[in-house]
Amino acid sequence: MKEFIKESHHLNQLKKLHEKLANSIKKRIERDIHFIKKGIQGEANVAYELAHSLQPMLCLYDIRLDYVGYQIQVDYIIITKTLSFY
Repeated sequence: MKEFIKESHHLNQLKKLHEKLANSIKKRIERDIHFIKKGIQGEANVAYELAHSLQPMLCLYDIRLDYVGYQIQVDYIIITKTLSFY
């Protein structure tokens, strides 16, 4: 499995914006930063569990699909001999 990357371009951009904005908007940015950090931590927890699993599997991470103007992002797709998880 490829190594989980804890860096987030989106999070770094929000932190830079936070420094420059007025106090009225900072609360919203702080909330977004909080949620992004929680999401990154959750993905890191999943990555740890998958990396230490004894079950043979194929792990696809951070998949982005575009179709006719629509986009989806899937954190993990797990494929085993008998099951697939999304």
